[in-house]
Formats: sequence, structure tokens, C-alpha cells
Amino acid sequence: MVRLHREEEQEEQEEHDGKERGVGSEGATVVEIGRYPPSAAAGKGGAASQTDVAEEGDFRYYEGGWRAWGNVVGAWLVLFASFGYTNAFGVYQSYYKLYTFPSHPDSDISWIGSIQLAFFFSLAVVAGPCFDRGYFQWLIRIGSAIYITSIFLIPECTKFWHVVLVQGLMSGVGVGLVFLPSMSIISHFFLKRRSFVIGIAVSGSSIGGIVFPIALNKMFSNPSIGFTNGVRITGYIIAACLLVANLIMSPHPERQASPKPRPPSVKGIFDRQYSLLVAGAFLAAFGLFFPNFYIQVFCQVNGLSENLSFYSLAIFNGASVIGRTVPNLLADHLGPLVLSFEECSSSLNVALCCRFGATSAGGAIVVSLLDGFFSGAYISLVSPVIISLSRNIEEIGLRQGFGFIIVGLAALGGNPIAGRLLANNNNNFNAPITFAGVMLVAGSVCMFYGRFLQAKVKGTWRV
Repeated sequence: MVRLHREEEQEEQEEHDGKERGVGSEGATVVEIGRYPPSAAAGKGGAASQTDVAEEGDFRYYEGGWRAWGNVVGAWLVLFASFGYTNAFGVYQSYYKLYTFPSHPDSDISWIGSIQLAFFFSLAVVAGPCFDRGYFQWLIRIGSAIYITSIFLIPECTKFWHVVLVQGLMSGVGVGLVFLPSMSIISHFFLKRRSFVIGIAVSGSSIGGIVFPIALNKMFSNPSIGFTNGVRITGYIIAACLLVANLIMSPHPERQASPKPRPPSVKGIFDRQYSLLVAGAFLAAFGLFFPNFYIQVFCQVNGLSENLSFYSLAIFNGASVIGRTVPNLLADHLGPLVLSFEECSSSLNVALCCRFGATSAGGAIVVSLLDGFFSGAYISLVSPVIISLSRNIEEIGLRQGFGFIIVGLAALGGNPIAGRLLANNNNNFNAPITFAGVMLVAGSVCMFYGRFLQAKVKGTWRV
């Protein structure tokens, strides 16, 4: 009788513990929010104080602690040094056209930045699966070394094809290896505030897009510094940022210790809503990066002041800082799909169309602010949207990998097409602006339908 009574007490205790862990009577896993006690937080979250934690199945998201926020700071530095520097390519586009390769049309020069962008996104198809298999730190280290080397090799290039190989191909490969892992690692530590925290990290690219264009323009125009030393100085800044990032970023300890799962099937990844959203992103990418490449050239062609031309790219990227944080904060409450693709791309299209009349200083500034805000919002929500479509944490890297490689193909061709339209119309921007706007509208339509299907599957508009 005593043994039977003890067995009943043990079964009741196990049932109670199961409910606390978020496992229902039928074995269904639910997400539960709780707190680690101070001692557990020190060991698990890396902080001595209490740390919020969210559980999804057997996986814990720390929602804070030095390890989690260290990865956010590291991702910010990576994006500042990589995507932020890529956002400054408009300075190189202008300098190469005026001084280094004046005989080459804009469409040829834009191939340098387009190849860089293409590898920037396309390498995600390699980095994503490697990240899922636990090679996060190897990706960051190898990518950083390749990228830093490419920056210091740019001043040594003497021919156009040298620049294509170094600044386009080599730099793109380096950035491609560090970009997706630094974004994805955040999703292993944050669940409740994931979109907002990713937005904070992505804002590093906007800050870099402010700092680097101003610095490069000032140094290139200063005879005592010039192009060669100017590029090398930015190389030292990038090297310092990536060194710190490599030191403070680390994978989730539970994820690192767990057995590596079998990768999901490609067929299972491409459901209807994911396929539509990626197709929409592909179309939108043909027009998305047009302002980054041509906003400074636009100001120069329309006879605006040299000072405004220099700062136009910084104004654009300054507005994107707000665009990459505020919408992400709302996305954690309303759902990333609600605020993301079709709204941001449609609004960006409106801003691009406004550029038809932005031939005065005031008009150029206003439209640059609109372009920057909406493009920043769009880019910062890409990763949260793809993550929200993933059925489990093992799919995150692969889904982002396929999504970004498809976007990379569009980024490869979009700006050279715009450059060719510009050259064929005697530097009249009406044709390239129209092309960019039409592609953004087409992308918005696909994304809107994809969001509709996802809302239907989830049974709620908050997706």
C-alpha cells in the first residue's frame, strides 16, 4: 500500500513538472515564457541577474544575458563593416566614372557593385546549411579574412577587370560568408523580441552607410590622402570591427551541444507561401538597390551642389536607421509579414516615383529620406519574415540561404540594367526610375498573395 501510494505521488509530480515545461496532456509543445533564477542565468544566459527565457519545445531562448547581447553587438559590427560599406558603393561608382575609368559607361561600372551584391546574397546558400550544421565561427573567421584582404587590395588594382575580381567577386564572397550567420545567430537567442533585436543589428549597416560615404568622399577629395590611403584607412576600420565581432560572437551553448539534425528536404522548404514571398523579393530586388548606386550620380547629373551630392547617400542611409528599427519593434507585436514586404516595397516605389520631380535641393533631400526609410524597413524585415515561415529552428539557415541566393540573382542584373537605360537615354533618369518602380510593384503583388496564404494557414492576420 505504501509503495502504491508513493508511485501515485510520483506520477502526479511528473505530470506537474510536464505542465511547467510546457508539455500538455497530449504531448503538444507550447512556447512558455519564464525566468531563470540568478544562478541558472549566470550559467545559461551568461549574466548574473535574472534573465527572461522563452521555451519552444526543448530549446531555450535566453532573451537577454551577456552572451545573447554580445552576439547582437557583434552582428551590428559585422553589418556596419560589410553591408554598411556596400551601401557606400555609390561613392565608388561616381569616382570610377569621373577619374579611374571615364571611358566605361555607368552600366559597366555598376557591374562591380552588382557582382558584390550577388555574391553577398548568393553565398547564403552555402553559409546557411553550414550554419545549421554548427560551423558558425568558421564562417565568420574565414569570411572576415577574405573580406579584409579584398579591401586592402582595391588600391592595388590597375585595370577594370582587377577591380571586378577584387571589389566585386572577392569582397562579395567574404561578405557573403559573414552576413547570414551574423543575422541568424540572433534568432537562436531571442524569440519574443526577435524582429526588434534583428532590426537593431541591421541598423549597423545604416550607420555604416552614413559614416563610410562621408569619409570616403572627404578622403578621396583631399589631395593629402587621396583614393589609395582613403581606402586603406577604411580597411583598418573594417578590420578592427570584424576582429571585435569574432571575439564576442559565439553560438548558443545548447544548440552547439545538441546532435545535428538531418537537413529538411528542399521540397518541404518551398511551400506556396514561401515560394510566392521569395518570388516577390526576387522581382523587388531589381529596383531595390537603385538608390544606393545612383543617388549621388542623380544629384550630379541634375546640377545640384557638390556638397549635397556628397551627403545624399549619407542622408539616404541616415533615414534607413529609423526604417530598420521602428517597423521591427511593431513587427514583434503585429507580425513581420503584416509590416514587411508589400507595404515597404510599395511605399519605396512611391518614393522612387517622386524622384521624377526631385531636381531641386529640397526635393532631393525629401525623396532621399523617403527612399532610405522604406528601403531600410524592407531590408530589415526580410530575415524575420523568412524565420517566421520556418517550422522549426533547423530550417532557418536553409530557408534564408535559398531566399537570399534568389535575391542575389536579381541584385546581379538590376543595377546594370538601370545603368544601360541611363546611358541609352543620355543620362535621363526617367527610364531607370520607371524600371525600378515597375519591378517593385510586381514584387509587391506576389508578396501580398503570399502573406494572404500564410494568414490563411495560421488562422490569423498577425503573421
